[in-house]
Amino acid sequence: MTGLPVYKLKSSMPAKQPSSLKQMPARGKVLSAHISVPPSDRTRHLAFDNSFLPNIISIVSDGKIIDVNQAAARLLGYSKRALLSMQMSELFSGAEDDFGLMLKQRSKSGHAIENVTALKKNGKQLSCQITSVEFTGDNNVKKAVSTLVDRSEGIRKQKN
Repeated sequence: MTGLPVYKLKSSMPAKQPSSLKQMPARGKVLSAHISVPPSDRTRHLAFDNSFLPNIISIVSDGKIIDVNQAAARLLGYSKRALLSMQMSELFSGAEDDFGLMLKQRSKSGHAIENVTALKKNGKQLSCQITSVEFTGDNNVKKAVSTLVDRSEGIRKQKN
């Protein structure tokens, strides 16, 4: 067996050696393989809830908001419960051209980035950038996750 590569796979289940394993540099050293496992729903939900970036998940067909994180509620001034009773179009000025452009772009390519004006609970307008990506959720329902970035501070600095 001289000259043959030696592989060791740390796993509790028998598995084929992945093609991504590298040859061991020296005899007797252990090479551990990291096999990527998709995160569980619980892990994804924790990441969503604890993100510092405001995130909103909505149904693509009607804009119904089905999940928001605390950062989104704080940015917009609404409770999470109030946001869950709204549609995305209620958060952006009436016939907002930029929001409409974002929706058109997202429907064409599945994702979009646009500068829009959000309406806070207190009635004030909030300049923000929205990044929105479509995905297929449970029961093949098209959903979108939208991330908001507050641009008002940057705009204020540019004016001064």
